[in-house]
Amino acid sequence: MANITHNNHYLSQMYLKNFSYDGKNIYVYNLLVPNSKCPLWESKCIKNFGSIKDIYTTFDGEEYHDELEKMFASDIESPAKKSLDKAVNGEILNEEDNENLSKFIALHIVRSPAVFTELMEYANEMLPLLVNSSFDEDKIKVYKKFNDIDLPFKETDEIIQFIVGKSIYLKLLKIFNNKCNKLFKNTKFSLVEFDNNVNIPISDNPVVVVSQDAFNRPCYDKLLINNGSLVFFPVSPNKALLGVVGSMRDMSSSFNFEEGNIFKKMVLENPCGYFISKEKDSEIVHLCQREVNQKLFADQLSSFSDFNRVYFDKEVNMLKQKH
Repeated sequence: MANITHNNHYLSQMYLKNFSYDGKNIYVYNLLVPNSKCPLWESKCIKNFGSIKDIYTTFDGEEYHDELEKMFASDIESPAKKSLDKAVNGEILNEEDNENLSKFIALHIVRSPAVFTELMEYANEMLPLLVNSSFDEDKIKVYKKFNDIDLPFKETDEIIQFIVGKSIYLKLLKIFNNKCNKLFKNTKFSLVEFDNNVNIPISDNPVVVVSQDAFNRPCYDKLLINNGSLVFFPVSPNKALLGVVGSMRDMSSSFNFEEGNIFKKMVLENPCGYFISKEKDSEIVHLCQREVNQKLFADQLSSFSDFNRVYFDKEVNMLKQKH
């Protein structure tokens, strides 16, 4: 695994710096803690935060690589750096900036822990149809499709064996990322500013997407993003990018204190596990009370390491047998 980046960020470091109190560290408020003695706000180093070890490290049949991590950095994060700085500084954004930031926003939708959970729930619900003692034509077609794109599937005399793990997750991530990028090609993201007395935080689910469910009710389910969905992406404590999917309408505006707090409330309703704020915001603590649960905390802490362990111990062996 030489020259592989093991510390894979789902929150870009250059993005986190915009919410840092000193350029290197951030204040974090965890919604789940192991005991009540944990401080409300913890200082965390940006370099080692918002990341998961080896989540994008994969095996291609011959060797391990981090092709996806490198692609995120070179094709999306690097081009977005200048455009993101312009947004934070309140500068006028051009078409190139909109394209760069659209891809950056899509990346922070699909890489979030919340979407990880949604994609894995989807996979666990849909893929078991392949495990069946009787084969019909449709099941065979589905199996062949997954087998052709190099996933950990194995056909035996009676069943199709497979692992719903990292290989499937990364395939679904790429599909969902492509969907978001396609939707955003006809979407203008406008820079909006807030009253200086409004402190907009972010969470580990940094992009707020408001869509409609099957009953036409507003919901935050990222997988339902489509034309007409509202997308809100804070880029600093008092600036954000705002757009409606499929619309090129300029929504640039300045919001007063009351209006700004409406957007802040959207962020507070949309976390997965924690909030990040440039200041120790007592309002967040008051409105979003944390849960104290040692067992649940330990389970959550080990979930991604277990996810990787299954990949390296089981999925890789199945993939090796296919080559």
